[in-house]
This record gives sequence, C-alpha cells and structure tokens, in this order.
Amino acid sequence: MPSKIFYVLIALVALSGCAHNLPLNREVPPASCMTTGDYHPGGNLPNILEQVSRERATGKKKEIRGYYASSAIAYLAWGGERGDNLCISPIACFGVHEARHGKYEEGVRSELWTAILHQYIPRCTQSLFDSENAFSSGKGTFFTGAEVLKICQFKACS
Repeated sequence: MPSKIFYVLIALVALSGCAHNLPLNREVPPASCMTTGDYHPGGNLPNILEQVSRERATGKKKEIRGYYASSAIAYLAWGGERGDNLCISPIACFGVHEARHGKYEEGVRSELWTAILHQYIPRCTQSLFDSENAFSSGKGTFFTGAEVLKICQFKACS
C-alpha cells in the first residue's frame, strides 16, 4: 500500500496543473476523492446488496459523494438503469475490484460474488469498469464520478 507521502505528492502534482496531460493511473485514487464527501470502503457484500435493495425500494433519494469502494459500488444500482433517485458528484471516486473471500489483500477471488456484483450494478457501469478489466485485473481500479456520469448519463449532484 502506498504511503501517505505518495498520496500527498500525487495531490500536489494534480493541483499544480502539471498532470493534465498524463493518463489517469487507475491503480491510485484521484486526489479529489481523498478529501471530499463520504467514505465507504465496502464491507460485507450480501449485507450491502440487501441494504441497497431495501432502501431504494422506498423511493428514497441517494447522493453519491466521496469515496465508494469494493462492495460499496453496489450503491450505483440505487437508481436502476436510468439513475432515478440517484445523483453522483463528478468528483466522487469509485474503487472497483473482484469480490474476494476474506480481507482483500489476503482473500481469494469469489467467482460467484464477483458475478453477482457485476450483474447488480447498471449496465453502463459494467461496460465502463470492464473497459479497464476492473473485475478481472486482481487489483483495485479507480474511476471518477465524472467518468460514470459521462457514460451513464445519470444526474450530477448540485
């Protein structure tokens, strides 16, 4: 895992404007997601899927701001395929990887739970994440809210 100094250097480069022509490093969270919004590092996938399904059935609105990683990307399904009752901040950050049994670092890939999570999220996010092999690379892969908004045409949070 990179040190805090590494993240500070990445943030300084991004803020200085020197990085605008560099390709996005998908293995490092963008600097914007370290200080903005909520922090949802994931957790027990069956519990999160059940929570999202139960709460979205009530018609409650969901704002995705900040950092959503691992099983927390299931929140992208809150609004269904059209994104009803869902908005995403352009500077939100999504950390995507295959589902694993146990802790991510030591865990073993779960084909079943990876397939369930992949099918649960909207098709537009499936194709975005698949374009970078996020569910099959064996590494964490990061995406911005702006990328999700562009491909999915969901509403941006104001």
